[in-house]
Amino acid sequence: MLLARKLRSTRRFANEDLRLSWSEAELPERERTKHVHRLHPYLGEFIPQLVERLLERYVRPGGHVLDPFAGSGTTLVQALESGFDAAGVDAAAFNALLMRVKTGRYDAFLLQKTPRHRYAARSRRRASERLRAQAWSAT
Repeated sequence: MLLARKLRSTRRFANEDLRLSWSEAELPERERTKHVHRLHPYLGEFIPQLVERLLERYVRPGGHVLDPFAGSGTTLVQALESGFDAAGVDAAAFNALLMRVKTGRYDAFLLQKTPRHRYAARSRRRASERLRAQAWSAT
């Protein structure tokens, strides 16, 4: 039964054009490497559009994606962006860190606020130090 279903599925997709061949003109680099994919250069990385097409074709809505060789996390990012549950592992510690950073949940307001807050606090501290130095030198 399972084999018959697989054969029907294979026949159904046999003549389908996945359009997995893109030229630079059709898909310029700025579109190929969208959002977090440019975070760090990774030689083994493939374009996110390929992952999108494969996920559309092979993963059912609400499905789960496991990437046992996750590398820089392209598959995980695209799976999460497409609404799938995703998990991945990699033997390299740096790759695991890169995956965590690229797939983590972040508060955009907090990310914008924190650098400004730290800069303002540092500026106030420096101004205070300058005032103390001027007061010290005046005495």
